Amino acid sequence: MARHQVILPGDKRKRDLAAIHAGAKQLNLDEDTRRDLIERITGQRSAGDLDDAGRAAVLKEMRRLGAGGASHRSRGKPRNLDVRPMLKRVEQLLTAMQLPWSYADAIAQRFYKIERCAWLKTHQQLAGVIAALDAEYKRRVQRGTEGA
Repeated sequence: MARHQVILPGDKRKRDLAAIHAGAKQLNLDEDTRRDLIERITGQRSAGDLDDAGRAAVLKEMRRLGAGGASHRSRGKPRNLDVRPMLKRVEQLLTAMQLPWSYADAIAQRFYKIERCAWLKTHQQLAGVIAALDAEYKRRVQRGTEGA
């Protein structure tokens, strides 16, 4: 059963303001340029003075300009690779098949309902992901497409 979270008006405002500032950083906007952008869209220079509609309009324009994509730190090679030796085997198999870490993450999600491979808790869970990757590797070798 899905858990629904109530979003309080103050929480949404804080989240929107944080997203505006993060978007400005992604777009490499200095403070004056960010304020000019906000003024061009809403007529006000401060994001803090905007209402919900104004903040939504600024965020929409920032997304149009290319902000709002996933952070570079959100995906990719796990940081606990050195601590968990079985993750090195996962990395070896992914590298051999030229696959991203998101492939192993998808296996972890499908098998164990855990979003990231690096978050698997037990030896058996990691062994299951390794077994799935190993089976895929063998299929690709048999077809002659190990790097594709």
